[in-house]
Amino acid sequence: YGALFAIQGDSWKKRRRILTPAFSGHKMKLMESLIKESTERLCSKISCFASSGETVDALKMYNKMTMEVILSTAFGRAVDVQNGKGGKLLDSAVKIFGSLTG
Repeated sequence: YGALFAIQGDSWKKRRRILTPAFSGHKMKLMESLIKESTERLCSKISCFASSGETVDALKMYNKMTMEVILSTAFGRAVDVQNGKGGKLLDSAVKIFGSLTG
């Protein structure tokens, strides 16, 4: 299929027509609170690490936050991947997309 940014012409138009409804202003507004929750959770974790001086794997943290946002917004329910509470939804996603360790 190729990346959306690399295709042109009718193929690009077809894929854009498929994707556009998922990212309308109204739909993005509905996702805002889920994205905000995940971002606040990440900021809190980073703040704790900064206070303690402990070394952290930033890539792993951002991977978990990204997976959390994708799962939350795609399925319309809050999950807490950053704290290992993604349940069966996370287990399935890891099988499809791979590990969260980067």
